[in-house]
Amino acid sequence: MTRKGLKNTVADHLSRMSPIEETEDKRPIKDEFADEHILAVIGVPWFADYANYLVGGVIPDDFDSNKKKKFLHDCRFYLWDDPFLYKRGIDGLVRRCVPEEEQRDVLKAFHD
Repeated sequence: MTRKGLKNTVADHLSRMSPIEETEDKRPIKDEFADEHILAVIGVPWFADYANYLVGGVIPDDFDSNKKKKFLHDCRFYLWDDPFLYKRGIDGLVRRCVPEEEQRDVLKAFHD
């Protein structure tokens, strides 16, 4: 909305911009879609079994009865909030579970 006697600085600024010329040489057209790529899992995070159980109720087949009992006991401390898994600690704090390959970056960010 413009008032009488005031200059529209936005329109003035936009009129001074030079047109951007893009050719296929500068920015090639991508012919593939993001969901066409197959995402390969390189390493399974240490908490994958807990996340699978909380999301789908899947218990790993290779667990014997004692390991299964301990696993179900430990699952009480984990919470799933899509897309992250959290663990409730003894001190009552809830912490996010981080894959091993991201741990170094997280620590570096906190120390910087």
